[in-house]
Amino acid sequence: MAIPVLPLTLVSSLERRLITSVAEARSPFTGTSQIQDWGASWWEYQFEMAVTQGAPARRLSAFFTALGGLRGRFLFPDPSIEVPVGLSTPYVTEAQVAGASTLRTAGWGLGLGAGDFFQLGSDATTRLYQLTADVTPLGSEATLAFVPPLRASVPVGTLLGLDAPSVLLRLTAPVLGHQPRGSAPFYVLSPGGPLMSRDLTLAFATALADHSLRPVIFFEGQFATGWVRIWSGLGEVSWNEQIWAGAGSLLGLGSLDETGEVVAGGTAVSLSGVPLDLVQMAIEEARQGLPGRIWLGLLAENGSIIADPVQAFSGRLDVPEIKDDANTCTITISYESRLIDLTVARTWRYTHESQQVLFPGDLGFEYVTAIQDREITWGRG
Repeated sequence: MAIPVLPLTLVSSLERRLITSVAEARSPFTGTSQIQDWGASWWEYQFEMAVTQGAPARRLSAFFTALGGLRGRFLFPDPSIEVPVGLSTPYVTEAQVAGASTLRTAGWGLGLGAGDFFQLGSDATTRLYQLTADVTPLGSEATLAFVPPLRASVPVGTLLGLDAPSVLLRLTAPVLGHQPRGSAPFYVLSPGGPLMSRDLTLAFATALADHSLRPVIFFEGQFATGWVRIWSGLGEVSWNEQIWAGAGSLLGLGSLDETGEVVAGGTAVSLSGVPLDLVQMAIEEARQGLPGRIWLGLLAENGSIIADPVQAFSGRLDVPEIKDDANTCTITISYESRLIDLTVARTWRYTHESQQVLFPGDLGFEYVTAIQDREITWGRG
């Protein structure tokens, strides 16, 4: 199903901003800050729609109503983006992974300036990027630096969209079914995708629509002496620049629940019929808090992995459990989301020692212990 396009004739004004997931902890005594960058960033738009009545108003209402609230997505060719003239059709010359902020390209005639935009993908994979440095081709080749980072891997040969770059958006809140006469509605929108959606490559999304699904599971977990990487297929396979050992049907996975609420969920990974060395590792090397990740993938008819498997869970090791009976031995390792930390009582205190851990060099609590239970006479009696 084609992604709908917002009618530009109904947009009166817009505001575009880049949102970054960065948190700041500031000392109330010295003003020093600690910055935590979680690495994610995305475009957010705020639209003011033109005052409309009659048929145009009903058309606008029908457009947003058909989106189904937060579920629907639509394309928006940003009219505030100036499209340079005389450009050729550049393309990607070196594959790049998700999270990268540079691309090697070729096929350039004229270059671009810092602040210009380009588009990657189409329909449900459309993404909008802004250059952070001038593009000056050397011959026909150029390396692009841009924001936000890539949200999915980019294969060789991907074309750059320079003519009317678009962004894929979704509503952040339900729209009004009726707008008061003479008023202009506002809409705040964020990157496209249904609630709890994943960034899927075109090949992966196409395979999901196939009636014959061939799903596989990838699991990697850190232990005291290193990483363990296994998958639910047979034999060894190379993916994500790592070698994964095949476990076949012996690899099991617990439920993966997603909701629209902030919930500290978890899951479990089990492996049955395991050899003695893995049992020993589970006993001696499992450590609470070490990371573990799970991906869901799809296989093509020839058994190759369709790019790219989707990360379904990331958490920390909780408790390993070993069940050994006369027939088989099963290891089950529970993992909890990092959000579980929200339920743990904090051990920080208003002491000099806690303050040094949080803000080294801050002396605001240096004499707290010395003044404890001290009687201070204030003024004259």
